[in-house]
Order: sequence, then structure tokens, then C-alpha cells
Amino acid sequence: MHMYWTKQDPFVVKQFIEHYTQPGDVVIDAFAGTGMTGVAAMLSGRNAILTDISPACIHIARNYTTPIEPRVFETAYQKLVAEVEPEI
Repeated sequence: MHMYWTKQDPFVVKQFIEHYTQPGDVVIDAFAGTGMTGVAAMLSGRNAILTDISPACIHIARNYTTPIEPRVFETAYQKLVAEVEPEI
């Protein structure tokens, strides 16, 4: 986890997105920060376009909003655990 001073709760943002948009709509956040508007849009069935001038923010937002395949993640996790377990 990271600390970022303007990180918002995506569930609060989600309420606004669901009130003002319809499923499938596009939500644009030109000052995306850590991408919580993108997370909220995904949770609401909306698409999102996020931009920010900060490379750190772009990196953080991309990691929050890039979908993953759970089985691929589980396989990678199990491999990592098997590799580090002898050291623990």
C-alpha cells in the first residue's frame, strides 16, 4: 500500500457516478491522482479515461485499474510463496 495525500474513497465517488451517469457511459477524470474515480467507474459498470501530469500517479492509477485474471494471479502468488518460503 502507499499513502497519497488526495486519495479518495472509491465507494463515495461511486455514488456520484451512479447518480449522474448510466452503465456503459464514459467518465473522464483529467486530474486522476491515484485513480479512485477509475476504480469507482469500473465498480459501477462505466468506462473511464484517466489522465494526470504525475508519473507516480499514472503508475499508481494504472495498477489500481488494470484488470487481472484471478487464476494467473493465484499461480504467480503460489510460485512466489514457494520461492520465498525457505527464507521465512
